[in-house]
Amino acid sequence: MLSMQRPQRRMQRPTTSLVCFAMLAVLALRLQSMTFVQPAQLQEQKQRGDVSMKSKATVEARKNRRTLFVRQTDTFEEVRGKRISQMYKAFMGISDEDEEFAPAAYASNKEVEVEVKKFPFGVVRYQPGKNWKGAMVKDVEKPFFSSDPNGRAFEAGVKPGMVIKKINGQDVLMKDFDSILESLGDERYRNYKGWTLERTKKKLPLKITFAAAAGER
Repeated sequence: MLSMQRPQRRMQRPTTSLVCFAMLAVLALRLQSMTFVQPAQLQEQKQRGDVSMKSKATVEARKNRRTLFVRQTDTFEEVRGKRISQMYKAFMGISDEDEEFAPAAYASNKEVEVEVKKFPFGVVRYQPGKNWKGAMVKDVEKPFFSSDPNGRAFEAGVKPGMVIKKINGQDVLMKDFDSILESLGDERYRNYKGWTLERTKKKLPLKITFAAAAGER
């Protein structure tokens, strides 16, 4: 009789499994040797110590700002017969070195009319006149490139030394300084009051009549 031989099973080599394990091992070694670099913004924040709103540096900085705010708000000084806070002086750029002027002396000076259709206009700072009446242009920003929105006043011919005479046809030559700046939608005054740009945009368009600087009659 022929004996039936049972077929022998071949042992499968664990080729696939070994390859997978090898790949995982290589990957683990590479990850271990890698140095993860944090985004530059996050690194900068950590250096400043303000990654967390509750970090010691952030709390201290916020406390200092609050202290400075309160000090400037509560500290007053007399400037040309008017008691103003240090905060107002800082926001408005009031300088003790500005020479006092009498707005009435500019009534007959040559006029320059400018229409403001958009903000910013480009007058950096105004100065109050005698008894805080009137507003004189002290600084005008020059454009850095063609169509620079901050250079509109300069390109319209506005110069330091000019005095606001009319706004939309209304004579404001002898009006209170703050009242004039509010009517102009002045950026410094807006920031001091905490008003939004959208609020001051409602004043546009503006027709401003300037009295030429002294000597330009």
